[in-house]
Amino acid sequence: MTESRLLNRELSWLEFNRRVLEEAQDAAVPLLERVKFLAIVSANLDEFFMVRVAELRRRVLAADDEPGPDGLRPGEALDAIAVRARELSSEQHRCFLDQLEPLLAGEGIRLLGAKDLTAEQDAFLEAYVRRTLLPVITPLAIDPAHPFPYLANRSLCLLVTLASATASPLPPTTLSVIHIPSHVLPRFLALPAAPGEHAFIRL
Repeated sequence: MTESRLLNRELSWLEFNRRVLEEAQDAAVPLLERVKFLAIVSANLDEFFMVRVAELRRRVLAADDEPGPDGLRPGEALDAIAVRARELSSEQHRCFLDQLEPLLAGEGIRLLGAKDLTAEQDAFLEAYVRRTLLPVITPLAIDPAHPFPYLANRSLCLLVTLASATASPLPPTTLSVIHIPSHVLPRFLALPAAPGEHAFIRL
């Protein structure tokens, strides 16, 4: 069988994931099912990069330039994957922002940002942060005297800039990593909302 008749397995897998995305784009599919399909696309891409792309990168770093059955060398496959994965990610974002988010809002389900909050929601979040969130987060300082903090696989992290409000005897540092504890707290926090509405904010 000639190479031209064989498909690259990684690019073929991305095409499979595009078909999952098509389910999220299909207006005939119930709305919340469309949201679930969109989440599946993200989970699939996470695993794809952790396993398949990581293996190709390992081969490139090991100077393994042997082409696969489809004729693509590891570096060529990575280049093709980058193009297709960016296209897929852009389609996914457009699907949510242009289609699903407005439809969800029409059903009274809204994903809010900090500027969208009412005074009641703001007070609720202030209490939630102090009572529930602060006890389970630990900022990890980044400075030349310590190794870079361990970032757990598939964890959500914030990189923050620090400014000291008061003088401290500790060595100064300006950067910190904060792990977002999405493994113990909900990724989307339900907020107080009017009857018949459902408001959420990202953790």
